[in-house]
Amino acid sequence: MSVPSALLHRYGVPAAVGLAVLVALLLPLNLLANQPLHHDEALYATWAVTLAAGDDPWLSATPIDKPPLFLLLVAGVFRLLGVTETVARLPSLLATAAIVMLTYLLGSKLYNEAIGLLAAWLTALSPFTILFAPTALTDPTLVALVLAACLAAAYERAGLAGIGAALAIATKQQGIFFVPLIAGCLFVTKWQRDRVVGSLVAETRQGPDQSATSHVLPSTSYASLASSFFLGLFLTFLPFIGWDLSRSQPSAFFQQSLNNYGGLTLDVTDFNERWLGFMELLRYGTGSLFLNFIFLVGLPILIIYNFYDLYTIRKTNSPSPSYPLNAHLPFDLLLTFFCIVFLLLHTLFSF
Repeated sequence: MSVPSALLHRYGVPAAVGLAVLVALLLPLNLLANQPLHHDEALYATWAVTLAAGDDPWLSATPIDKPPLFLLLVAGVFRLLGVTETVARLPSLLATAAIVMLTYLLGSKLYNEAIGLLAAWLTALSPFTILFAPTALTDPTLVALVLAACLAAAYERAGLAGIGAALAIATKQQGIFFVPLIAGCLFVTKWQRDRVVGSLVAETRQGPDQSATSHVLPSTSYASLASSFFLGLFLTFLPFIGWDLSRSQPSAFFQQSLNNYGGLTLDVTDFNERWLGFMELLRYGTGSLFLNFIFLVGLPILIIYNFYDLYTIRKTNSPSPSYPLNAHLPFDLLLTFFCIVFLLLHTLFSF
């Protein structure tokens, strides 16, 4: 690597990531104080004011339909900076900056630095990001915690991944839908690592050099990872369950949310209408018909290419048959399958 390219890599990438984070903070600023509170924002802010005042720390007199973590965060900011509409939205704005940084870190870990950087910029410029950042809604904090849990899972930190999953659920009950994704990142990472170790061991046995596996750390079993993950999740979420059970309201926030949403029922008759509604919303992911077209056409091609690549390697009996050359396939499949199932479940069920 030449000196200019080395300097560009050393300083250019951090600068590009930092600029993406800065853009995510600056673009929504004009909306932070210049738009009226949505009725959900006003409701959450009202609950947070009650918590900040200390008059009813359990919100026992209020039939809330959200877990308390986000409300406690907003209440804490109210205590520090005062009660204003702008202050109520600061946690979401800061969570948005964290989302961009975590997207870069997760993309770099699962794929490579270039993909992580591209993903960070696409996230920073996404209309969803810009519109949700200046709000007192739970979604940015939820997404930030889910990404943090996925990042921990990608490093096989099962306990931390479980803690992140629990905090996501404690922010918004829909966080429970992302537990399979977080666990999937954990177990796919473990599977990939075992494949690498198996490949190194196989290559070492074919030659006299025994140093190839000297740097390989002992692998944790799937059972150990699962127990650490779910133990971290349960122990972290337990105080929030205790908080909910200590309230005098007859229904927990899970039940109250179902009541407010009108229940959860299987409804196939309106499938097409709801599916088209989701597709209409998803076009705001990039805000560009061209980018959406590239994504819709490119994703199936990517999956097919990955399978073809894996088939070719096995057929030609490569030097490392136990480990596929294209190691991105499991993560491509995990992310694609999760998104499809997530949308299908939200479309099949009416709430």
